[in-house]
Amino acid sequence: MYKSTTTLDDVFRLALPAHTQLLAGTAFLNRPVSWACSLRPSPPAFPKLDGNELALIDMDDLRRLDPKLRLDRVLRSLQSAHVSAVAVLGDLIDSGAVAVADDSHLALFQLPAMHRSPRSSDR
Repeated sequence: MYKSTTTLDDVFRLALPAHTQLLAGTAFLNRPVSWACSLRPSPPAFPKLDGNELALIDMDDLRRLDPKLRLDRVLRSLQSAHVSAVAVLGDLIDSGAVAVADDSHLALFQLPAMHRSPRSSDR
């Protein structure tokens, strides 16, 4: 049967890199995903979110945005924006952020470390 909606499970199995870990939200893998949106290192961190997005966070960009901003606070704000899930690249996600994801009913993915090419601003 044809499915008209992409789910978190589809994204996890088919689109996220190998070795991605689901740290929280196994029960929410049936949620629809409408789009992926990445955090920008300048305000606003995320453009207008309509709900059901997969929010992508590069921890280096989060530090550029605000060196004091913690992932758990970002997760709380994304929960109120009704995103479907959050995928994080960079630092290992601490247990506090996983607990916030659980409390906020968010699926939380840890993306595997990847080799990064230098950005033009990093040269």
